[in-house]
Amino acid sequence: MDHIYITQAVIEHFKCVLCDKHVFVSPITTKDDRSFKCGRCVCIKSDHPIQVHALEKLASYFKFPCCFEGCDETIPWGNVIEHERLCNYRVINCPSGHCKDRYSINKIVTHFDQKHKNYISSANQYRLNNSFGAHLRMFFYNQEPYLMIFYENKVRIYIGVYSVNAKGDNVPFQVQFNASSTNKSLIFRSNVVLFNDQEHCLNCLHHICNNNYHKYSSVDRNCDIKKNMPFVIDKTYLTMTLDSEIVCYIVKIMGEMKDRDQTFVKNLECPVCQCLMSGSIFSCRVGHAICEDCSDRLKACPLCAEPLTNMRCFALEGIAESLRLLCINKEKGCEFVGNVDQCKNHEKTCAAAKR
Repeated sequence: MDHIYITQAVIEHFKCVLCDKHVFVSPITTKDDRSFKCGRCVCIKSDHPIQVHALEKLASYFKFPCCFEGCDETIPWGNVIEHERLCNYRVINCPSGHCKDRYSINKIVTHFDQKHKNYISSANQYRLNNSFGAHLRMFFYNQEPYLMIFYENKVRIYIGVYSVNAKGDNVPFQVQFNASSTNKSLIFRSNVVLFNDQEHCLNCLHHICNNNYHKYSSVDRNCDIKKNMPFVIDKTYLTMTLDSEIVCYIVKIMGEMKDRDQTFVKNLECPVCQCLMSGSIFSCRVGHAICEDCSDRLKACPLCAEPLTNMRCFALEGIAESLRLLCINKEKGCEFVGNVDQCKNHEKTCAAAKR
């Protein structure tokens, strides 16, 4: 059955008493059949205990105009929240923390250029030194803007990279930690997430946010935004692994990993068994890497004949853990994506392999 379009004039009679948007997001609740609360505001306490099932049933036959000015989309019941999450006209609170402006997400670059230019990096990476507290930066990859929020305390470093546009959340970002005194480094990867101003807030990190609609605001101190940031690492692990108390780190947007033929992935192949290395990875005295299974069977490096050691290659282990790979049966239709270990386990029983 085709959905019936509901006009803006009708929408005006069905506004949420809390957010002032149309109420057609489940659950729709009321207290007196005159004032309604929409499902967007379900996390906000209010005296609207009765769910209006009849109105929800009627709404399921309709399509609704987008609530954001400039967007011409009409959205069926049940798809409103997802559309509003992705809409390029969605209105956000400025993520800078101290700015009170609200504007359409597609104007964020212009706004930062005019009012927060010191937050912008023209490159696709940003170099950080020990910086306690919460911070925000904007940088670019393929001309698309990304926001980086990072937080550092005495114990851990937390980093999140967020795409402004929905099409930009399909790329990973890389964090490289460099020791100033030993020339050692560690590299990790994590996934870019679509920016949501209700979840990715600088003031929430500072525990000074009082916005009722923010998931981690100080209104509900039981939620901790840091636990849900894409990347976290213990500083003790860094200093022990890199043999250095002073560590700087570089956050960089990376291109999406397409397949296993790329040179970057080839470097993860064990020189003995030719399998991608994961788990514990060891090295010889010279530094050639070898997988754990082959290391147990051999005494000398197959590349240089130097003795194998018990030294771990933590950098390669971190890459194998955070790398995103397509299944080897992708040409047969398999869409599985995972790190090295996950792909190994999946490919043992991959249904596409039998096609």
